[in-house]
Amino acid sequence: MIINSSNLVSLTKGFRGNFMNGVANAPQDHASFTTFTNSTTAEEEYPWLGEMPGMKKWVGDRVIKNLKEYGYKIRNEDFEDTVAVPRNAVLDDKYGVYATPMEALGRAAAAHPCELSYAKLKAGFTTTCYDGQLMFDTDHPVLDANGSTVSVANTDGGSGEAWFLIASGALVKPVILQGRQDNQFVARDDPNDSNVFFRKEFVYGVDARRGAGFGLWQGIWASKQPLTAANYAVARSALINMKGDHGRPLGLRPDLLLVGSSNESPGLKVVRNTLGANGESIEWEGTARLQVAAWL
Repeated sequence: MIINSSNLVSLTKGFRGNFMNGVANAPQDHASFTTFTNSTTAEEEYPWLGEMPGMKKWVGDRVIKNLKEYGYKIRNEDFEDTVAVPRNAVLDDKYGVYATPMEALGRAAAAHPCELSYAKLKAGFTTTCYDGQLMFDTDHPVLDANGSTVSVANTDGGSGEAWFLIASGALVKPVILQGRQDNQFVARDDPNDSNVFFRKEFVYGVDARRGAGFGLWQGIWASKQPLTAANYAVARSALINMKGDHGRPLGLRPDLLLVGSSNESPGLKVVRNTLGANGESIEWEGTARLQVAAWL
């Protein structure tokens, strides 16, 4: 290929098409446990986490609820991925072999929010959320019906591969995915660019700004115990009976069982089978959708 402006425009257009093909085929299953928010600054604060409105009988004047301010912040980070195409490959009409790396570039970029969300979820055993406790903990502070502080759990510990039971219909899900700048495809393909002059390379990349943090711990049960019908029952009961401050039931419906590859078979036995290994009845068939994630 003769290197001129017209040919380079066509080359970049083709690579951009490969990139978009990769974007279209990227995994996006993180939406089941994440709440997406648009960001307009370097970081966003979520002061209202932990105190959500609830209806009460109207007697006398309205009772104005002052939302607690926890000061929980999620900072946006910069992310990038870059591929170089040798100038000689373009001159020798060998640039076609770079279609696959360009498609992989797009796939990786589009899958990054998914990767980031799962990484945040796994970090919940060792990272604090808005109330200062670990995201998955046994002593989250909640006010009971009498206004006294009690400890509430959303985990039962363990040492195996983690699995999660989630109320996917909750207004605020366990992970908040924050977007400041979506994936942007950039080309450094001018023959006068320094990368071409010094290294004989046309450079193509993608960059984005985003962040991930924790939402509401009340909508998820995290466990490293064996995934059995009995332990699933514990998780399901805990979420269904979860209450907010002042003893108000949250009305959660646990409907998503999120597992890694080694828990796929146990998960299927719990929510897909009607009979156990010894012929005993299993009542949990169809109570949750099983989602197997390579990221866990």
